[in-house]
Amino acid sequence: RRFADYLAQRSVRKLLSPAEAIKVLTIGACHSDNIVPHGSGVMAIDPYTSQGLPNPSSALGLGFRRGVKPDLLMPGGREHVRSHTSHAPINLRPVDTPGRNFGIGVACPGLSGETDRKINLSGTSVATALATNAASRILEAIEEIPDDPAYPQVDPTFHAVILKSLLVHTARWDDATTATLKALVNNPQKLYWEHERDEISRFLGFGCPDISRVLDCAAERATLIGWGHLGTREADVYRFPLPATLQGIVGFRAVSITVAWLTPLTLTHRSYRMAKLQAGPGEDKQFSLAVKAAGEQPSDNAAARGTVFHRRWDGDRAATFVNGGNLVLNVSCKPTAGELDQPIPYGLAVSLEVGQGVAVPVYDDIRARLRLAARVRT
Repeated sequence: RRFADYLAQRSVRKLLSPAEAIKVLTIGACHSDNIVPHGSGVMAIDPYTSQGLPNPSSALGLGFRRGVKPDLLMPGGREHVRSHTSHAPINLRPVDTPGRNFGIGVACPGLSGETDRKINLSGTSVATALATNAASRILEAIEEIPDDPAYPQVDPTFHAVILKSLLVHTARWDDATTATLKALVNNPQKLYWEHERDEISRFLGFGCPDISRVLDCAAERATLIGWGHLGTREADVYRFPLPATLQGIVGFRAVSITVAWLTPLTLTHRSYRMAKLQAGPGEDKQFSLAVKAAGEQPSDNAAARGTVFHRRWDGDRAATFVNGGNLVLNVSCKPTAGELDQPIPYGLAVSLEVGQGVAVPVYDDIRARLRLAARVRT
């Protein structure tokens, strides 16, 4: 019941400027930390059992023109709440000082000679700090890419858009949290599927990212990045090699695609954003992998309203490769508020992964094909 009341007040808990800005990544705080639960403060309670829900103090979307906002949720501490009234209606507010009961540890000034003091804080400020830290770790990984023909060096002028795409790239909706929200947003009546996803996006954005999946290699997963400029009504075509041993294999596989860009803005048009980029399959609408759009994610329309396009496709049927055994992807640019007179920089991240029961060395096979292609070019 507490969460149902919270849902009913979403209209007065909207994002405030500048959090709804078009070009930025907006970070919400999810109900998560690493402190072992050991009680709560006086007259305080932990309102949720799920760590995937946003904290009570974390503002809700949607963003401008019903775009996905916040973009991401990062840990903001398992925020507790306390009643500030002694009679009905009960008025709950977040606990201002986490103390030892919840929160994210941060450095703070110590006593004379003390250099290791820290305190616990909660909310979107610490969540944003964690997102910034993740971006710096990703940048370090990009700068340490080995000198190998299969790994072209990244142009530093594209660092911003590449980091933007990689921060969002592993974000997903948690199944249990999504099921909880579905039951609430469809009460008292069932919503149209797109409206249902928009309501869930108010809380989760694109979801909680797993940054380790961007930084670390895994046998069953490979992530490739790209970058470039696009002018009005132009498109870039990418061909990503698929592991030959996956052809004709039954088992779970998933493709994740993220495009991030920096758009010029105009104050003389209601759309405000001048450039819209999005990505999609080439001639084979199933990427040669017999995959289809995953259900638990923001709708196609919502995903194309900001400056990050993030989509996931999955399936488990066997497929025969086409397009020379490549995943063909088109990245296109369209004007949305007048004609563009400048190229739009963008960053692209594409991942292919298989389930644990699929014995296909995705990473090694794709790397081998990239090296072969590099030798052929030279």
